[in-house]
Amino acid sequence: MHAALNAYASPTWKIIPRNALMDTAANTWCRTPGHVEYIGIAETVLDHVAVFLNKDPLQVRENNLAPGGDTGPNVVKDSILPLLKEKASIDIRKMEVQQFNQ
Repeated sequence: MHAALNAYASPTWKIIPRNALMDTAANTWCRTPGHVEYIGIAETVLDHVAVFLNKDPLQVRENNLAPGGDTGPNVVKDSILPLLKEKASIDIRKMEVQQFNQ
C-alpha cells in the first residue's frame, strides 16, 4: 500500500489492506482509497506511543519521520514541518505553557 510510504519511516510495519463489501453504495469516489484512513491510523499510533513514553507527541513524530532517499526527499521533514513550527511559534508556545504550569 503506497499510503504507507508517507512521511513516516515504516520499514517494520506489516500492512495488509483488505476490501470490505458493504450493503450501501459509496457516497463519494476518491482517487486513492485508504490513504486518509492509513494516515489517521499512523497518527493515532504515534499519539499512543507518545503517551506511553510520556514524550512530546511532536517530538515522537519528528523522531519517526522517514529520512528520504530513493523516492526523493521527505518534504514534510525538510520543508513543511520546519515552516509550520516557525509560523506557529511552537517553541515559544511550549515555553509559555511550561512557565504557566509551574
